[in-house]
Amino acid sequence: MLFTDKQARKIFNSIKCYECKESIESYPEDERDGMTDIDIIRQEVEYFIYLFEEVDGALSGDLEESREILRETHNGKTIPIVGGLARPRLKYTEWDIKRAKNTVSEYRQLKSLLKKL
Repeated sequence: MLFTDKQARKIFNSIKCYECKESIESYPEDERDGMTDIDIIRQEVEYFIYLFEEVDGALSGDLEESREILRETHNGKTIPIVGGLARPRLKYTEWDIKRAKNTVSEYRQLKSLLKKL
């Protein structure tokens, strides 16, 4: 999709959620029906927030898991250890914590962006 509005391009470039950006870019031109660029961005952002928030949403499981990881690790400051004394191991890897932070950050950024739109 080609943006004609500079404000819409600026908003689009600020989106952190890759899937949302991809969805906006692939929005069919023939389905615009008189909608402005900002209207299309708002519609897609609302849809992805729905996916994060609804129980049956595709991203809701990821968001809940990410929140649980961040809760258990105190926002990534500590990593719990599982296993006995013989073979202790870390419950989460640094990659798990980073992914959890990114997921929660994407969700919060979309919610904030929707308020601005």
